[in-house]
Order: sequence, then C-alpha cells, then structure tokens
Amino acid sequence: MTAGTSVYRIRLAVTGVEEHGAVPLTGPELFANYPNPFNGISHFGPGIYERAFEAGGLSSGAYLYRLDAGGHASTRIMVLVR
Repeated sequence: MTAGTSVYRIRLAVTGVEEHGAVPLTGPELFANYPNPFNGISHFGPGIYERAFEAGGLSSGAYLYRLDAGGHASTRIMVLVR
C-alpha cells in the first residue's frame, strides 16, 4: 500500500432486492454497477435481482464489491466520485 491509501470492508446483508427480469443464467453472476463512476447511489445486479448501494459518508475512491454464492465468487470495482 502507498501513503494515503485506505482499505475498508463493508458487509452488506442483501435484503429488499427486486427482481428485474428473467435472464437465463448458468450459475451465480454479479453484474457491473451503474452508473460507474457514481456520486452517492449506485445499483448492481446479482443474477436477476437488483440492489441499491448508498455510499453515505464514504470518500471518493475505488471500492470492491463481491458476491459469494453456491461455491462461486465474483468481485468487481466501482468508483465513487464526490
């Protein structure tokens, strides 16, 4: 790590997700968030569901988000611009 770099781990329980259409999947899949970069609120899709992410008091930077399901893991990057 370089000076001025921080690492945060935020665990989000997925509750209140909404189904957004029938998409044929062969297994768990994590789609990219949108918009990206974002300011305040972004959305990402695990499979056929959608989840909103509110950045709250987080500062500008690149953040990783991860889906662990059924022995499968996917990690993606989202960029927060304040």
